[in-house]
Amino acid sequence: MNDLISKEDLVYYITKEDVQSEAQKRIGRKLKDDEFKIIRKLLDNGISINMDIIYNAIFTEEIKK
Repeated sequence: MNDLISKEDLVYYITKEDVQSEAQKRIGRKLKDDEFKIIRKLLDNGISINMDIIYNAIFTEEIKK
């Protein structure tokens, strides 16, 4: 865990180990460094693009209560 952010301040996180474990399950091996860099970029972009959708879903459920 990063010393700058406490575990209590995080809502969700994905570790390199999480990604490598998923790669092992899906493609039968761990990612090479260059592949991991691409995956990291794709995750960063995908998460940022979908954050509005995620927030809408969360807050829509809260408003319904």
